[in-house]
Amino acid sequence: NKRKPIERQNQIISQNLNEQMKIFILQSSPLVQRSKHGLRKAPDPLDFVAEKAIFREVFSNSDVNLVFDIATTSRLQYCVTTKARVLHYSGYGSIEYLAFEDNRGCLHQLYESTIKKVISAGKVQGQNNLKFVFVSACNSLQSGQAFVNAGVPHVICSKQDSALLAVAVLEFTKQLYKSLVNGFTVNESFKMAKNAILVTPEVGNKDRYSEIDKFLL
Repeated sequence: NKRKPIERQNQIISQNLNEQMKIFILQSSPLVQRSKHGLRKAPDPLDFVAEKAIFREVFSNSDVNLVFDIATTSRLQYCVTTKARVLHYSGYGSIEYLAFEDNRGCLHQLYESTIKKVISAGKVQGQNNLKFVFVSACNSLQSGQAFVNAGVPHVICSKQDSALLAVAVLEFTKQLYKSLVNGFTVNESFKMAKNAILVTPEVGNKDRYSEIDKFLL
């Protein structure tokens, strides 16, 4: 039996994660943000040290080239220009935008229309080179939809009005990429990543099912 197109794409992503390719990990933690009253302190920084350790552990025995960088629009454009297949964004999200940074470490609000425009520019013969995006941020449904509208076939994000528990995000991330690098499809890896939250002791019993319900594919 022939695989359906979506199943083939699932399998291609998993196979490519064992080949020499780049994964762009764009991380955003602005120092300040502008308001009508001037500059004010941005939210507390996220634990990027733990996230980097997860990526390095998961891909330690593969040929994947991990590219860690600050989430700026220029780096997002560079990701598209180099025909990357996988993009992982980590930072703060809101219902209306993703928190990127400008060249001075100030909050740069990246709205859905801008995300779609930048990502759509990477299309070749109507197909987007980006095949998988994980928007690891709270309230990221609208931003995730922007990547879908730009032609990315597989996008993971979170529900609107959903604050993610940090330890749950880290466990989800670890199992997701561990499953992908071992040849599981995106759908299978997504389910396994959600199950990882269920068996994580640091996630309280009352939080486990509510946390896994926040992640969307």
